[in-house]
Amino acid sequence: MPPKRLRISKLEKPTLEAFAPDSSEEPDPIALALSLKAQGQDQAAAGKFAEARAALLQAVRLMPGNAELHELHAQVLLELGSAWEAVCAATRAVQLTPQWAEAHVTLARSQLNFGEPVLAEASYERALENLQQPSTDAAVLACVRQELAEARQLAERQRALGPGVRAVVKAAGGEGGPHGEEAGRGSGLTAEGGSSGGSGHAGDGAKRQRPRGQDFAGDGAAGTAVGTAAMDVT
Repeated sequence: MPPKRLRISKLEKPTLEAFAPDSSEEPDPIALALSLKAQGQDQAAAGKFAEARAALLQAVRLMPGNAELHELHAQVLLELGSAWEAVCAATRAVQLTPQWAEAHVTLARSQLNFGEPVLAEASYERALENLQQPSTDAAVLACVRQELAEARQLAERQRALGPGVRAVVKAAGGEGGPHGEEAGRGSGLTAEGGSSGGSGHAGDGAKRQRPRGQDFAGDGAAGTAVGTAAMDVT
């Protein structure tokens, strides 16, 4: 009696099923982070900063070592008036990519909003050091130099106030929120007692973030200059 032959057709199906993709497999965190980044950029460009913040925060958690995500997150936090959180996010971007001028500019704007023009001055200077390349756009250089000059004026006044005083930079006229078109134009400097490195907001915060939606595409271009600094100490 000849031996029984196994029917191949009966073996093929379970074998193939064993190699079928698992529908419960976790999504790729990098792909998800990039998708969230794109969502955040689109929402920020549309002025939906709270939604952009939520998307970028998720992206940062998925890719904590990505400097661009931290820098974009800092931009959105500035738009929302969260100066201290913006300082933290921009600082992380600078730590991850010390040679990235855009990250230094965002950090400088965050520090200025937080009431630390001396620190902002140093960050602008580091940004300029990294922008000294033949390929750098002349308009970008002019913009950063202008913002550095304004920060330097405020920093000199802060130094004159002595140690233990943190500047409070306010938008002239007190009009407009963190998204107002005139926010940050003609900023003023007043004195606030307390430690120079404390947390919290510096008054209403001078809106030194770039114009809404301009740089949220993550192309690395510096934002336009924001007004001329004016100082008033009380």
